[in-house]
Amino acid sequence: MPSITIAGRDNDSTVQGMIDRCRVVHRAGTLDELRGVLEVMPATPGATLDLVGHSTKPARLLRLDQTVIDMFDQNVSVFFQRLADDGVLARIGVVSLRLLGCETASRPPGKRTIQRLARVLRLPVYGTTKPIMKSHYTAEGFNPAFAHLLRESAQLG
Repeated sequence: MPSITIAGRDNDSTVQGMIDRCRVVHRAGTLDELRGVLEVMPATPGATLDLVGHSTKPARLLRLDQTVIDMFDQNVSVFFQRLADDGVLARIGVVSLRLLGCETASRPPGKRTIQRLARVLRLPVYGTTKPIMKSHYTAEGFNPAFAHLLRESAQLG
């Protein structure tokens, strides 16, 4: 399955090591930048959209620079609702979303955000149950050999 990898701009050596392994990485540190990247992206049918960054402590919500992907933040919720309403992800062929930061599916706030994203986007959304490292990446993006580290929204109960 092809992936579209988007990471923040202010990455430290840990995240930078992960994205350095990827052949193509797009950068977005704000929701507006994320929308801009997605708007101009060519269609990639059957793609997984990977958002890559650190997670917050202790909630374990994915962060793109200073933007925390928290679906209980009205600005974030409205942003993703508009992406869905405008058909942006469908237009570029995205069939799932992964929040690739350390343990983004391990704590209640992260789990609830993943579940809400799945409902709003009407797509499977995945988070991680363990820390993510550069060894989990290849030139194609997140290595499918480490899929056991992912939990899909429907599995989070």
